[in-house]
Amino acid sequence: MFLIVVYAMIYFIGSSNNEQKATLFMEQLYPIVRDQFHMVGELTMTVTDTNPTLTTWEARKLLTKESQSQYRLYATGRQYVKGMTIDIQLIDRQDLIYSLLSMVNGARDLISVEIPMEEIYMAPFVLAIVPAKDITKIKDENDDIKELTTEHKQWRAYLPKHLELLSDASFRDIAPLLLSNAGKSLSLRSETNDLLTSSLFHSLHFTDQNVAKTIDGSTSSGGGVGSLKSLKFSFYLPSNEKEMTMLMNLLNITVGYYINKVASFKLDKVAVQKAMKVRASAKDKIFKDVSDEREERKLAKREAKEKERTEKLEKMSFEAREKFLKKEEDRVRKRRMKKNGGRMMISG
Repeated sequence: MFLIVVYAMIYFIGSSNNEQKATLFMEQLYPIVRDQFHMVGELTMTVTDTNPTLTTWEARKLLTKESQSQYRLYATGRQYVKGMTIDIQLIDRQDLIYSLLSMVNGARDLISVEIPMEEIYMAPFVLAIVPAKDITKIKDENDDIKELTTEHKQWRAYLPKHLELLSDASFRDIAPLLLSNAGKSLSLRSETNDLLTSSLFHSLHFTDQNVAKTIDGSTSSGGGVGSLKSLKFSFYLPSNEKEMTMLMNLLNITVGYYINKVASFKLDKVAVQKAMKVRASAKDKIFKDVSDEREERKLAKREAKEKERTEKLEKMSFEAREKFLKKEEDRVRKRRMKKNGGRMMISG
């Protein structure tokens, strides 16, 4: 009984703590998304006014609660993009075991930003800047990075030591996006430098081959709008006020600078032709992997459904089973008749 009470208390306190963290983040973020997007939040709680601040209640209502440890913000109505989704991925503080494990393995709260671009406003390239220690894992999770990109050692002179750049574009082609030649030599643009050198930065991923979203036919990205082209950023969520101000500066760079920068970035004709040729040859491989995963999920779902049906039949009496099978047969026959325009097809 005592353990049940303890678990219940931890669940309540942990859930409440996560909700407070998400709400505080939303209060800080609101001025940025309000200035950049016309509509913020789900349709039931859309804010389009020019209020400089939100009440705690308003901030919480703008967020969609996905679970006790995940909240989501939708925003739409900005030039060059279809929308934006920000996921607040928090430690499972409501779960005692996961809370203890997070202390051991150093897990941290994360902010993930995904911005589906309008198709005409992004050149054909893939670019990822990620922690070097996570490259293998990130490649396994992203077919476009795995199939199209290579590690560019030339970029190590410009990046923090713990980061690695992967791209399918050459150094010369991608340099205008990240570097400035304002001084005597090339150096990171000030916005890029602020982003990559921050202790709160985790990774970025720009792609015109966001195939997982288009294959599934549905997505929660960008307010429910998917795109083959997208910008993705990940940051650590801090717990102190000074670092929260730093995070807001990074998010302002993300939505206020990089959307416009990528939309205006162009590859020359030769680079575009090369990119399209590579995509044509890699397309079958990338799409096949995603399609195979989808078929595996469908098969597993069918098998689970059939297992449930079998177990249900085994528990029935003979009369109940016969009645169930007859109703099932009638449903199948009606579906076939509907498919054939009301005509019953007889074979034999």
